[in-house]
Amino acid sequence: MNKDTKVSWSVVAGFLGLTLLGVSLSLNGCAAADSREATTDPTSKAQMTNSELEEEIKARFKTDAQLDAANLSVDANVNRNEITLSGTVGWESLRTKALELAKSAHADLTVTTKIDVKPGEISRTAYTKERARRTQHSQRAGRDYRRFAR
Repeated sequence: MNKDTKVSWSVVAGFLGLTLLGVSLSLNGCAAADSREATTDPTSKAQMTNSELEEEIKARFKTDAQLDAANLSVDANVNRNEITLSGTVGWESLRTKALELAKSAHADLTVTTKIDVKPGEISRTAYTKERARRTQHSQRAGRDYRRFAR
């Protein structure tokens, strides 16, 4: 009987060890699942207001001096996860940069751009013969491109 008691104590100790290990693993798994849920929680989008999203995008625009000077308007709709950008910039590259900065503000954000690209006019004194030659050359190159693009 004494031998049976030793066996049963070792079985009980092994069972307790496995139980503790199982509980520990399940608690770690729950903690990991909770942290994944916290980062992908769909209610986090609903918690942000339209004005907060607009301000976040405007803050990103302020990191670029030219975009800040363009004073673009931002209209957000958090419920539909979309924004509309409008205004005028001098170059297509600025329009593209505004679009990229806005898209990076929020995951899966739909961005509609109503940004016009209108290069600024130059004064008569800034329009030199060299500038006229470069403009004429670029226009000829554009015609050549259009001829071969057909």
